Order: sequence, then C-alpha cells, then structure tokens
Amino acid sequence: MKLHENRHLAIELPAEEDFEALVSAAIKADNTCGFAKCTASVTTLGQFCHLCGRRYCLSHHLPEIHGCGERARAHARQRISREGVLYAGSGTKDRSLDPAKRAQLQRRLDKKLGELSSQRTSQRKERGT
Repeated sequence: MKLHENRHLAIELPAEEDFEALVSAAIKADNTCGFAKCTASVTTLGQFCHLCGRRYCLSHHLPEIHGCGERARAHARQRISREGVLYAGSGTKDRSLDPAKRAQLQRRLDKKLGELSSQRTSQRKERGT
C-alpha cells in the first residue's frame, strides 16, 4: 500500500527536475524532423506542413514523402474545383494555337521581316553612293 501511495504522490507532485526534463524533451521534439527515425534539425530550414501541422527537414517536407499525399491531392482537387484555375504542377495547359490565330501571327511576322529587310537594302544603297 505504501508503494501505491508513493506513486500517487509522485503523480500529484512532480519533481522540478522531471518538469525541466519534460520541457527540454518537448523543445527537442519540436526542433527535430517530424518524420519517423529522422533526427535532422528543423530550427533554421524546417518546412511546416499545412496538412498535418508538423515541421519536416528538407528531405521529408513534401507531402507525398511524409504521408500526406492523399490529403494533398484532395486539397488540390478542392482548390481547382472551387477556383476553376489550374496551377503549375497540377496539369498541363493546352498551348497549341488555333489555325486562324497562327495564320494571323505568321502574316504579321512576314510583314515585319519584309519591312526590316527593305530598310537594310536601302541603307546599303545610301552607303554605296
């Protein structure tokens, strides 16, 4: 019974050294990578994951690496459906021009090249005389 009373007292009145050790362990856990078995420091170059709320080193900061891949995909889908805009990395945009626009640009280019070449030939004639 005495053992039970001592345990009960230890829980109610923690020693100050135990509290300091607990605080230092919490600070150390906050300053290390949140990925399992990674002990890299994240105090200067840590990346915060907005999906899970943990900090990771540069090797493990991508959601697909540390386990938030499905949540990241769902978040991206929600964002695309809500805003209706594709962002870089979320798909490729069709960059081909329609034929009418392409023909118009080709005519403008040919006209500009013709003007520039006529300017060049007129300057040669002026210098030659």
